[in-house]
This record gives sequence, C-alpha cells and structure tokens, in this order.
Amino acid sequence: MFDFDLDQYDEKSIETFQKTGGRLPKGRYHVTLYGVKPHTAKSNSTGTELTFRVIAGPCAGMDISEIIWDSETDAGRRRAILFGSRLGLLVRKQGGSGWALAPGKHDFGDCIGTDCVIEVQDETFTRKDNSTGTKSRVSFNGIWPTNDPEVRSVPKAKPGTTPAPAPARRAVDAAEL
Repeated sequence: MFDFDLDQYDEKSIETFQKTGGRLPKGRYHVTLYGVKPHTAKSNSTGTELTFRVIAGPCAGMDISEIIWDSETDAGRRRAILFGSRLGLLVRKQGGSGWALAPGKHDFGDCIGTDCVIEVQDETFTRKDNSTGTKSRVSFNGIWPTNDPEVRSVPKAKPGTTPAPAPARRAVDAAEL
C-alpha cells in the first residue's frame, strides 16, 4: 500500500489536506506552473489545462487546475492573453500595440516552472441529483506576476524553491469500476 516515498509528506501538509478535504481554500497563493495538457470537453470545446502547484504557505504542495478555453468570445480571448502574458508566453509588441509570442516560446508548455500568484475562489455547482457542491477554481482574472503591488502581501517562497511533490494517487483498476 505505501509504495511511495513517505518522507515527501510532513505532518503539516497532511493536516492541511485533512482540514481542506484536499480542496485548495479560497485566497491568493504563490504558485508555479507545474503541468500543461490539452483538454476537450464533452461538448467538444477545446482548451489548455494549466496545473498550478502552491509553493508557499500552509497549502504548499497542493495543486489546482484551470482550463483556458480556445474561445471565440472577446472575454475568453482577453483571459487567454492575460494568462499568457502573466506566464511569459506573450509579450507586448514593440510600440505597445498588440501581443506576440515571447522569443523561444510557442505554447503554455514552454512556461512550465514559471512562478506567479493566483487567486482561488469557491464555485458552487449543481450535481445531476440536484444536490449542490463546491469546487475551487482560479478566478477569471486571478493571475499576477509575483512582483505586482496587488499581491505584495501574499506569502512568497524563497527564490529557487522547487514545488513539493503532489500527493500520490492510486491508479484505478478497470475491474474496480
């Protein structure tokens, strides 16, 4: 059962996980972009799933994922530009008119390891049985560079801090389904 490195998990992180139910509480967090993968919804809408790992404070080591949709709406496109610019994928064109890919970058995968601050909010949803639940998500405009005055009070990790490992997840055998 315990076929992973138990030394990766300190008591504080286990207690935080227990108190939060494994869900990142609302607030602002110093994170690093830890994973990127394509995402397709049941409706066939496509986007990019960004996984952020908290690297400072009592929730260090916890992950949250957010999908940046390939959008046809102005708001969706502005959100994609916001996330792209804050993660270093996009830069302002010379003269300040418009955006371009940063030199040497082609997609969000080229930004893995970038630190930033995100704002997490609670979102209530209705299940198929009409009961309600709450999930954590990154707020619509909730991403800043770590040096932004807006997030000055957010606890920051020391430079060079590497993300804590994610809690191990057991693979589910198809026979168990």
